[in-house]
Amino acid sequence: MKTFLSFLFSFLFTSSLLATIIEESPFPRRVATIGIDSKHELSLAYKSSILQDVLTCNDVLFSIFQHLPPKSLSRIASVSKKWRTVSHDRRLWEPFYRKMGLRFPPYLHPKIGVISALNSLIINRIINELKTPQDNDRFVALGYKEAIEKKFKGLMEGNHGYPKNLKAARQFNEQLAAQRYPLACERKVFGLYFEIDSYREDPNAARHFNDQLISEGYPKAIERRIKGLLYGYFGYSQSQESAVAYVDQLVKQGFDIAIERKIKGLLEGKYGYIENLPEAWELNERLVARGNLEAIERKVEWVFTREQNPLTVLSRTVFTSIRDFFCYPWCSKEAPNEDLGEEIKCIRILNDRLVSVGSCKAITRKYDGLVNGNCFYQKDSEAAERLRQYLISQENHKARERKKKEFLLSSYYIQNEEALNKYINFLREYASPDNF
Repeated sequence: MKTFLSFLFSFLFTSSLLATIIEESPFPRRVATIGIDSKHELSLAYKSSILQDVLTCNDVLFSIFQHLPPKSLSRIASVSKKWRTVSHDRRLWEPFYRKMGLRFPPYLHPKIGVISALNSLIINRIINELKTPQDNDRFVALGYKEAIEKKFKGLMEGNHGYPKNLKAARQFNEQLAAQRYPLACERKVFGLYFEIDSYREDPNAARHFNDQLISEGYPKAIERRIKGLLYGYFGYSQSQESAVAYVDQLVKQGFDIAIERKIKGLLEGKYGYIENLPEAWELNERLVARGNLEAIERKVEWVFTREQNPLTVLSRTVFTSIRDFFCYPWCSKEAPNEDLGEEIKCIRILNDRLVSVGSCKAITRKYDGLVNGNCFYQKDSEAAERLRQYLISQENHKARERKKKEFLLSSYYIQNEEALNKYINFLREYASPDNF
């Protein structure tokens, strides 16, 4: 029923949207009128000419894409070749280009300039090069971390153009913490407990604020409470039994951070837990099934490092749980080589999953496997060399492009007050941190 209602809503919404687009579209169109002549015979006012003027699929996509912000517009290119072609149309990007005050050479596609200027590294570099607190405060108002931290440090230490004012620094942090800015919340808890960052020592206030964050679902606050119960930190009374009970309660609710803590406790016999390798394996599988990268890394390492591997202690039948791997929603369905055992196939795919997200350990394992024929990979010198060259080229290319874009764009905006004003207004409209 829910699926049907969802489909119905999508159909109605799409229909109304297309109707509005066609009505407001700047593209020419014709309407085929049907009339009755004196002999009561039907005649078409337009015949073949209508086929040439009806909105094409590209016209409709273009009209829809005109309403998208630049970040979304840059991502839709991956949907299909048609979408990529339409989304690359200069007319879609030129309005953003003008709003940002950019003056790039005409041979450069405006999409390149817009996307480059929205890169967080470039925004941070511009913020770091701002000369006055007034300019920095404009980025603070937009919520950019680099500007916020620059102002807080300035008020604490009397630099970046800000006068040293500990009271103002604390008030600024309180204002940010009330808005649940993560670093400000961290500063407040640690400040109240350790008497730092212009706060006075007050463990009870630290515990009370941390509990507020827990009620709002902040993972780091949950982790602090666990540590507080274990060791007596942050105003909590030390009680190992209470810590275990709290972690078990969170595990039942499915909190990854609690499952991680319990796994470590069961593996090493600490945090109030007794060593229990089978239960640790089962808990880790729950995280692997959800695509948790740390759990995948842990599972792969358990298999590769036999001396620390719970499988050496567990029955061989524990590997049956690996078969469930093929049901994981994020898993590639490509069939590995038939001559490999099922367990090996699964572990290799798990490691490739980590490679795809840039895990250094996983890349090292794969390269070592391709060179030496271990780590569940078949020896393939050519593939190993291709992997090595690819990694080198990617890193060098990224570094060169990053430095070039950072220098050109940041220098341009810092030296051009009018362009900087346009850029800040553009960020306010299209690129607040919440949109990243």
